[in-house]
Amino acid sequence: MHIKSKRRLNTIAVSVALALSAPAAFALPTIAPTQLPGNGAVVYGTATASAAVVTNTNTGTVTVGSAATVINWGATTGATLFSGSSTPGFNIGASAAVIFNNNSAGTAQVLNVDVTGNPTQIYGALSATTGGLATAGDAPTIFVANANGIVVGNGAVINAPMGLGLVNADLSGSAAQSLATMGVLPLSFQGATGGVSISAGADLHGIGSFLLVAGAGTVNIAGTVGTTATEPNVPLYIDGGVGGYATTGGFYQHDEGTASSLSTLTTSNYNNGFVYQDAPTTVNLNLGTTQSAYNLVNHSMIGVNGDLNVSGNIANIANSKISWAGTFTNTGILQSGTQSGVSLAPYTGYTDLTSYNGIYNNTTQAAYGGFVNASGAILNAGSYLYFTGASFDNEGTINLGGASYNEITITATQGNITLGGTISLINTGTTASPNHPYLGYVDLYADSIVGQTVNINAALAGVTESVYVSATNLNVNAPVSVGSGGSFYFEAMGSKNTAAAPVMNSMNVSSTGSISAGDVYIDTTNNGYQSVTNLTVNGSIAATASSGAVKLGYVQSSNGSFNAINNLSGAGFISGNNIDFANLIGSVNNITSGQILSNGFQLKAGPSGTANISASLVGNHPQGFNVKVTGNVVLDSGGTSATSETGNGFSVTPPANLNSRLVVQATGNMLVNADTAGMSGGEFQVPGLVYLLANQSLTVNTTIDNAYTTNAPVGYGVWLLSPVINDLYPIFTNGNSGVNFMNTNYGYASSINGANPAVMATENLLNTVPTGQNFPAPTVYFNTTGTVNGTVLPYFVNGKGYLQEMQTFLTMP
Repeated sequence: MHIKSKRRLNTIAVSVALALSAPAAFALPTIAPTQLPGNGAVVYGTATASAAVVTNTNTGTVTVGSAATVINWGATTGATLFSGSSTPGFNIGASAAVIFNNNSAGTAQVLNVDVTGNPTQIYGALSATTGGLATAGDAPTIFVANANGIVVGNGAVINAPMGLGLVNADLSGSAAQSLATMGVLPLSFQGATGGVSISAGADLHGIGSFLLVAGAGTVNIAGTVGTTATEPNVPLYIDGGVGGYATTGGFYQHDEGTASSLSTLTTSNYNNGFVYQDAPTTVNLNLGTTQSAYNLVNHSMIGVNGDLNVSGNIANIANSKISWAGTFTNTGILQSGTQSGVSLAPYTGYTDLTSYNGIYNNTTQAAYGGFVNASGAILNAGSYLYFTGASFDNEGTINLGGASYNEITITATQGNITLGGTISLINTGTTASPNHPYLGYVDLYADSIVGQTVNINAALAGVTESVYVSATNLNVNAPVSVGSGGSFYFEAMGSKNTAAAPVMNSMNVSSTGSISAGDVYIDTTNNGYQSVTNLTVNGSIAATASSGAVKLGYVQSSNGSFNAINNLSGAGFISGNNIDFANLIGSVNNITSGQILSNGFQLKAGPSGTANISASLVGNHPQGFNVKVTGNVVLDSGGTSATSETGNGFSVTPPANLNSRLVVQATGNMLVNADTAGMSGGEFQVPGLVYLLANQSLTVNTTIDNAYTTNAPVGYGVWLLSPVINDLYPIFTNGNSGVNFMNTNYGYASSINGANPAVMATENLLNTVPTGQNFPAPTVYFNTTGTVNGTVLPYFVNGKGYLQEMQTFLTMP
């Protein structure tokens, strides 16, 4: 089963409470306290009836033969059992008792079909017994069928050692009743109303072998059933509106395709080719107590064509088949193993909640349902929690019981994944020494359709291998901690259609959230080649391994995909020894004021004290890369392109992102290296402003090139700011820009390539050609067509009035 349905938790809690407090969801005719079933016609097998009336009580005994008996109660003709009753149908008053007795050796089965059109009401005692030659195992199996609903009320007592079936479906036809004599009950819910309601005050301790409840619309199941060692549980088969058929071994779904008419049902086609009618249904299940769990017997089955609401304390779900098509909401305790009370007994098994197990809603499309572990609810999942369904929402507690390794894998096919509440690792005490449970993997897949979101609202601590998230959007609102040997992945969902517009994803690390791992990867999934991510970091992202990296965006040449990062902003920070902006198509900034140096996004060096930062600016519009780095920086320009040097001049092809701005500030030292992508023979390239500030020293190991145009905006050019500057490589810049070797206070640096440039102040800076070199500054090439009276200017003065040294002008065509 699989579908998507999400409701407010308080609405769910209220609806469950109301459903379980009412005796039924329909109006009920009044029956007398001493009411017995009336007007029974035996249509298969043999049966006789007798009644014993005592003051204020009434006991009716129906004696049946071995094998199968079918009785229509409320029959208008042929009635031989309690005939002439003023209230026909299969009803038992609060002061009445009905006994089905088998006196012959051999198993017996009784199907009671209420054909009155009114709901069946059981408030008294219903039991199955033996006498004569029959042994205890020959007690009749009892089935009650009513297409108009069944109510088992407060005070009812049922003793059926060979099993009980309550069926809210039409079994009045001869074809259905012929199947019943074979031990097969057709469950087609066409026209079924009223559902089945078992009150919390009903006593079902005496049910053995199995309990089958099948209904449409609303099914409420409570009561006290097998909660002690001397009253063991029995297999529980619940069919909430799922078309199929039932036997004493369970129910079997046959609902794919157009429903067949019951008139075409035969004893040979019931399990091959016949399609039973589904019906939207809500099942409310309230069994067990906080101190005494209801343990599902292995291979119990619960199937719901709609919502499943569970309260109480239900255990052994790992060995049971649970299917649903709406939303499965737990407001009580769900336990994987056979449990006692609320404590998690040593259990190394796993929980596999897969909503799809064959519910089709009479279509060819399987239905997927969602899961909600509500606030205050508990899910004791064993060492592994696997989920597949429309959506997943934990607001309660998920306990993982592996003594060491534990794992969570959640797949949402249509909706969101929300990890809220608490994720707890339980020390089960299975060894003599203290245990150290840990999370190996947390895998969260919400990438079936565009638009799905993963919300991490609960702390994930001590993960050893990885946290992997695949979705359109990710919100991290709590700490996520992966060991230094593990990784964190966010792969954003996109579109494989290369003609489609890129899907704009988002990743938000809030002020209460954080991500730490050996490596952190933020890019796009293989099923979304065009995705881009808007990343907001108000908390922190940290790569903690000694060679750890935070990698944002990739080019995968193997499949031609282009995985990129769009805009990055926020008041938080990213840290690591290696920080790679592999494909930046937007901007990195934290805008706080009009001052450019106040707007740097925070980066921090990793454990080594140095951050290796690579910035590939590859967008199709002017970009901004403005970062503040705590610690030392090794910087390269990745795959960014400005111009290419050829022969005696430049071959200039203005890039799409011309007039971009790169501003990097470091509290320590800065080393500028060539691009990592091998652009233009290895240069540091930015098609716009290059502004590099180091509070300690600035060393340039490569050519800097931003000469893409002859007419740069005011204030652009190349700015190298540090007390100590070391740069012996050429700088290519724009015809109306400057190259500035400055201290952080905008005076000359105190040391440029080991020399003191202070004597520059004695030069005649206007309208003269320098008479000599006062310090070994790099050669500066100006890309210009600027002339004065037809003569190319032989010098350039920057905005501070300082003459640029060792200058060479390149006249462009």
